[in-house]
Amino acid sequence: IERATRDVLAHFEVLSSDLEGTTCCPEKLVVADDDHGKYLLTAARNLALAEKEGRDILVVCNGCYATLKNALETLKADKFLAADINKKLARIGLEFKGKINVHHIVGVIEEDIRVARVKKEARRTLAGLKVAVHYGCNMLRPASSLQLDDPLHPTLLDALITALGGVSVDYASKMACCGGNLSLVEGKAQSDAMLSRKIADARTAGADFLLVACPACFTQFDFRQDRFM
Repeated sequence: IERATRDVLAHFEVLSSDLEGTTCCPEKLVVADDDHGKYLLTAARNLALAEKEGRDILVVCNGCYATLKNALETLKADKFLAADINKKLARIGLEFKGKINVHHIVGVIEEDIRVARVKKEARRTLAGLKVAVHYGCNMLRPASSLQLDDPLHPTLLDALITALGGVSVDYASKMACCGGNLSLVEGKAQSDAMLSRKIADARTAGADFLLVACPACFTQFDFRQDRFM
């Protein structure tokens, strides 16, 4: 996923570089539920590192996008919380100012590279293929802070599929969660049920493959689908 992202960005001449010193975003489910203060502090540290370099953050993971974007908007809206976070960041010479933005790779393709250009420069098409799009929960919600696409009727990935000559098929559980996070909190049975339903619905719709925008969703589908084949 990382290699593909780097190749795509290089092809479309999007300038990017690694940000030194970053840590996990942090992971949204486990860390936030265990200690929300440390969750925000860790996210704020990553944001502050980017601000120190004067650069926006580009992510290719829905979870990272949700964590960093939500932390950014939360701290921008709450000056008292931001001040408390900055007291802690000051110990390591950092400060959160809320002057940068966090971008999802799908948003960059739509807003900066442009889908029309992707269509024009594509070396291979998806002609003849039916695609079941899975957006994933953390790409769209909470919509109040993420603001990437319509949380109930998203179109960004569908438009990309169409531009590349494929057909985005509608299927019953399109907007349902893949169930990946449940497998992390002793919910494997529920996780399996959600995964099984997604795969079955995509098959019923005649899809040739699933398209995901999140490494965690990819792991859920790719590593665990064999039990439902």
